[in-house]
Amino acid sequence: MIRIQKLNKSLHGGGQKVNIINDLDLHIPAGQFIAITGPSGSGKSTLLGLMAGLDSPTNGRIFLDGKDLTQLDENQLASLRGQKVGIIFQSFYLIPTLTAYENVSIPCELSSGNHSEEKAKEALNSVDLSHRLNHYPGQLSGGEQQRLAVARAFVNNPKLILADEPTGNLDSANSQIIIDLLEKLHDQHGITLVLITHELDIASRAQRVIGLEDGRIVSDNAS
Repeated sequence: MIRIQKLNKSLHGGGQKVNIINDLDLHIPAGQFIAITGPSGSGKSTLLGLMAGLDSPTNGRIFLDGKDLTQLDENQLASLRGQKVGIIFQSFYLIPTLTAYENVSIPCELSSGNHSEEKAKEALNSVDLSHRLNHYPGQLSGGEQQRLAVARAFVNNPKLILADEPTGNLDSANSQIIIDLLEKLHDQHGITLVLITHELDIASRAQRVIGLEDGRIVSDNAS
């Protein structure tokens, strides 16, 4: 599903070069639930952004479902994300002036527009928010907002879900609800799930846990 080869990402500031990702190689098979852990500044979120095609590497290659992301332009990357990738962020990134139903419908409208109403309602039902479809994000609790973000990520039946600290803004009870939900959807649909987290108890739910430090893989329990 994902193959990363000799990946590097560097930033320049104040006359200095800072290496964020260092010569990283990684293979994630289709259907695997993987957690990537590490301290702040280890490169976790940068790596996820590179996997999503939201950022470009300094050098190296990233293959997503056989396509080399480094060879695609912005329009091609956007099209690929719309068809195959769902992204969940720590800060939800919901549109406050749109209802829950309208927020979830956006990916459908952007990709094809086909059956968007039916798909949005199914997605909301899958996260137990069918009774909230006409509510605005500001009328929802933090846990409900993140469940809404999960529904939006899954609505187009993507092959890959990238979740960047999806429990970071939630209390322990809601964190467990979100992880239970992600695990259930992964099991039901066989989606490849990459979860970024600094919480080891959350990471332990994954089939495979990778430790990242200074942009390098320092542990991987893949057998």
